[in-house]
Amino acid sequence: GILGILLGYAASIVIGKVMATETSVSTDMVLASFVFSALVGIVFGIFPANKAAGLKPVDALRHD
Repeated sequence: GILGILLGYAASIVIGKVMATETSVSTDMVLASFVFSALVGIVFGIFPANKAAGLKPVDALRHD
């Protein structure tokens, strides 16, 4: 998430210079984007982990 924020900020600066226009990065939008991406990562990481935790190791290895 932090790497994406830094890359987005750098891209904003580069695009602003190339297009000869002023760009701005809203702190609120950066925070909202970071929280959203963290939630997606957590939710889609927890569901498969909970499903796998309920399986027997033999069944988990047998089923692809």
